[in-house]
Amino acid sequence: MGLVLASSSPRRKKLMEEAGYHFRVMEPASVEIHSGPPWELVVENARRKALSVEGGVNDVVIGADTVVLCGGTVLGKPGDEEDARRMLHLQMRAPQKVYTGLAVHDAEKGKIVTGYEVSAVVMSGGAEAVETYISSGMWKGKAGSFGIQDDSHLGIRVISGEKDNVTGMPMVLLERLLSLIGFSRGGSDISGDGSPVGRSVTGREGGSQ
Repeated sequence: MGLVLASSSPRRKKLMEEAGYHFRVMEPASVEIHSGPPWELVVENARRKALSVEGGVNDVVIGADTVVLCGGTVLGKPGDEEDARRMLHLQMRAPQKVYTGLAVHDAEKGKIVTGYEVSAVVMSGGAEAVETYISSGMWKGKAGSFGIQDDSHLGIRVISGEKDNVTGMPMVLLERLLSLIGFSRGGSDISGDGSPVGRSVTGREGGSQ
């Protein structure tokens, strides 16, 4: 089995490397959805990304997607600087939840398993902090227009859930999903039975679904 990360995110790549995974990166070519409950959005978009990558017949492909929910509004990646400013000011006024969905597709078995995690985050910076962050350009390409790993004055703090989920790759969930299809961190088949575990994890046969 070969492991493929269907994501161009350097943050996801770094987290997986630090965890000891050996994999290659391929750019997904999927059409994302943007409406619906955040937990359904991230799981479906992750599934689409994983299925959009044409790797080898023995590859296991990981798709991931992250959105932020704040004040009842789902925040994806900002379209421009003004959109990023709007998102950050909204999040300064209310706590937000960060959802990351994962999908793991085993091409050989024709099987895909999915799940999501959620973390709660607050920001304590003010208008000046927002402008400093906007000027840095670090908001680009990030759900909710921020990265918790960035050295900024936004005062981002995780109050529940895991920090790596906010970064975009919940590592405990990833390991659970990989184990469901029989993939160990070393890349060997451990012949798991594929039974779903936990309310946030689902499995299905047939990767074309």
